Amino acid sequence: MDSLTVQERRLVAGAVAVLGLTLSVCGAVATQIAVEHMARDAAICGPLNGHCGWCYGAAGLIIAAVAAFGLAARLGWSKARAAARAA
Repeated sequence: MDSLTVQERRLVAGAVAVLGLTLSVCGAVATQIAVEHMARDAAICGPLNGHCGWCYGAAGLIIAAVAAFGLAARLGWSKARAAARAA
């Protein structure tokens, strides 16, 4: 990623931030579905019986969103270094 210009770095950081936002919205929807699923089928899925794919899917989406936001922030912070190097 060191060969990117400042504009390209901004574009990539923005795209990754939008990806993080999309993943967080999907994670919120999946979390709501998982909560409804646990309330409906508590005998199968829930804190006492282990979790199912809905729960793990929701957690995975939230973790991916946090990772995408972290990458976007890292790319955003390193653009100052790239601008200094380009000058």
